[in-house]
Amino acid sequence: MFTGLVETVGVVRAVSGGSPCVLRIEADLPTNEVAIGDSVAVDGVCLTLVKVGSGGGSWFEFEAATETMQRTMIGSLRPGNHVNLERAMRLGDRFGGHLVSGHVDCVGEVCIR
Repeated sequence: MFTGLVETVGVVRAVSGGSPCVLRIEADLPTNEVAIGDSVAVDGVCLTLVKVGSGGGSWFEFEAATETMQRTMIGSLRPGNHVNLERAMRLGDRFGGHLVSGHVDCVGEVCIR
């Protein structure tokens, strides 16, 4: 679960095609407080952390399935784009936002009249 409150802003450094797609994001997240397999909201979409690295700044790689790429804005991300990041809540954490799952249930269409 997530609060929906942005923890930090990251920069997309690489997008590797395929299924799953891998996104490398440089961000100021505490590397000692994240682990492979953690869920992180990337612009509100729950993605799985698959790799953590460093060198000129901390970077994180996330996997996004084909369905996620097609049904969210994750599929339009390119190197240089900025993304909002939030680590998942831990049981017992205080939250000041909302309870958000970050999982896609359906797709809607915005109509402007």
